Amino acid sequence: MLLWAQAAWAQPVFGVVGALSGTAWVTPRAASTATQVKLGQQVREGTLLQTGANARLRLDLADGTALTLGEATSIRLDHLTGAHNISPTRITQIIGFLRALVAPQHGPAGLEIDTDTVVAAVRGTEWIQHVVRGSTEVFVAAGHVALRLPGSGATGPIVSQLAPDGVTLAPGEGVTFLADGPITAPTARGLRAAPGVVAAPTHGPTHTDVVQWQPAKIAAFDAATRLP
Repeated sequence: MLLWAQAAWAQPVFGVVGALSGTAWVTPRAASTATQVKLGQQVREGTLLQTGANARLRLDLADGTALTLGEATSIRLDHLTGAHNISPTRITQIIGFLRALVAPQHGPAGLEIDTDTVVAAVRGTEWIQHVVRGSTEVFVAAGHVALRLPGSGATGPIVSQLAPDGVTLAPGEGVTFLADGPITAPTARGLRAAPGVVAAPTHGPTHTDVVQWQPAKIAAFDAATRLP
C-alpha cells in the first residue's frame, strides 16, 4: 500500500480542478477504487477522470489549457509533456463530451486526444468532441484541428484507401469518425483490383464528409460542456 501511494504521488501534476458542478471521481494510476473529486484538487498523470449525471468539470493546466468534461464523461490523462519534450501531451477520451481550449504555448508538440475512432492533434485552438462507442463527433470553434485514424500513420492498410489519411477542420466545421463505415476506394466503387493486389475493404474505420455545422447543433454541443 505504501509503495502504491509513493508511486501515485511520483506522477507529475497534470492539472487542477478549476471548476466543478455535480459529482465527479478520480482513479489514480494503479489504483483499484475511485474517490470523489474536490474543487481545487490536483490531478496527476495517469489518472482516470469521470463525471456523473448532470455534472461538469474543468481541469486547468499550468499553461492555461482548459479541459471541460460534460456529464457522464470519462477521460484518462495519459502523458503530460515537458517544456522541452518533443512528444505531445496525450489524453484518452473514453466516452462523453469533452471541450478542449488549448493554449498556444502548450509544449512544442501540442496536445493529442485519442478515442477509439480518431486522434485529434492541435497546438492552439478550441474544439468539442462527443464519443460514444464506435463513433466520435468533432466540432471546431476556433483554430484548426488535425484528425487521423488511431494507430494508422500515413501508410496504414486501411488509411491508404482514404486519400488522405485524415482531415483538418477549420472554425465552424465538424466531422464524424466511425469505427466501421463504407470506405470510398476504387474497388469499393465496383472497379476490378489489379492482378496480385488484394481488394480494398468496402467497410472499416472511416469518416464522414467535413461540413459546416448548423447553429442548433453547435448550441447543443456548447450546452453539453458549459459550466453553470
